[in-house]
Amino acid sequence: MSPTLSQRLRRRWFSLLCMAALVVGLPVSCAVLEHKERQLVFRIEPGTAGWYRGLPSTVQEFELKPKSFKAGQNIHAWWWPAQRADAPAILYLHGVRWNLTGQLFRIEQLHALGYSVLAIDYRGFGQSHGDLPSESSVYEDARIAWERLKVLQPDASKRLIYGHSLGGAVAIDLAAE
Repeated sequence: MSPTLSQRLRRRWFSLLCMAALVVGLPVSCAVLEHKERQLVFRIEPGTAGWYRGLPSTVQEFELKPKSFKAGQNIHAWWWPAQRADAPAILYLHGVRWNLTGQLFRIEQLHALGYSVLAIDYRGFGQSHGDLPSESSVYEDARIAWERLKVLQPDASKRLIYGHSLGGAVAIDLAAE
C-alpha cells in the first residue's frame, strides 16, 4: 500500500521547512545586510556639526531638484563665488559622517585660495532629503552637481572636482566620465 500525500508531506516536513526558510530568508537577509552595509559605509551624523558657526554672508544656498528625483528628494548646495569673476570653480564632494556644516573649514580653505566653490550634501545628508545614500545615489548626486557647476562656471578649463575621503572616490568616478 502506497503512502498518502499527507503521509509523504509529514515525512518531508523538515526538508520543506528548510527550503521555505531559504526561499524567504535569503532575500530578506540580503536586504537587511545591504541596508546595514550602507549605514556602516556612510555613518551619517544627523544635525549640525558642533563647531559650525554659520555661513559667511557671501555663500548662496539652494536646492537641486532634477525631474528624476522622487517627490520630496533634493540636493542641498552651497555656492561661494570667488572675488574674481573669472576664478576657477571647484565642485566639493565631502566624505562620510559629516554634512556640509562639518566641512565648512575645508571649503573656507579652498575659497581662501581664490576658488569659487560649489559644495553639496548627498541625499540623506544634512538638508538634502532622500533615502539612505548608496554608491549609485552619491554618483548620481555628483553628476547633477557637475551639471550645475557647468552653468555657474561655463569655461571648461576652469572647472575642477575635489573629493575629500569618500568624496575622492565619487570625484574619480565623475572625472572618469
